[in-house]
Amino acid sequence: MSGLASRAAVELGRSLAKFNGLVDGFVKRAEGELVKLQKRIVLEAFRRIVKRTPVDTGRTRGNWQITIGVVPTAEAAGTKLATAIGALTGLGPYQVVYITNNVPHIEVLEYGLFEPRDPGPSKDPRKGRKGRELVRAGFSVQAPQGMVRVTVVELEVMFA
Repeated sequence: MSGLASRAAVELGRSLAKFNGLVDGFVKRAEGELVKLQKRIVLEAFRRIVKRTPVDTGRTRGNWQITIGVVPTAEAAGTKLATAIGALTGLGPYQVVYITNNVPHIEVLEYGLFEPRDPGPSKDPRKGRKGRELVRAGFSVQAPQGMVRVTVVELEVMFA
């Protein structure tokens, strides 16, 4: 290889290294923006789902959890927004985030599977319950269309 060809090869190598560095920098910035957007979407979903969750004792509303990469199987001790934000601190690009609730009756609340389907006025003696209609057509009157499904539709519109 001649001296001119050798110098051209070295210069090409430098140019490629510089180009690769620029591409790597772009990818890292794009991945950082992706993580920011994913956190924004997850926290907005979490906030909306928690807000829509019917409250009786607060157990169900307080059981929403955010995890990265693994689905929790136990109930939470009481989730707050700060806990949810903390759960996302280790989020990296392209990771799966789960928003879950492990109380036994969560599917009943989401999909309206209360039995009996129309129990009539509540006979529960607790304050604010006796005589109130709490269930209509199998659904909680506080969340007749669920919590998660409504939120997903809203987010699809927001981020489409």
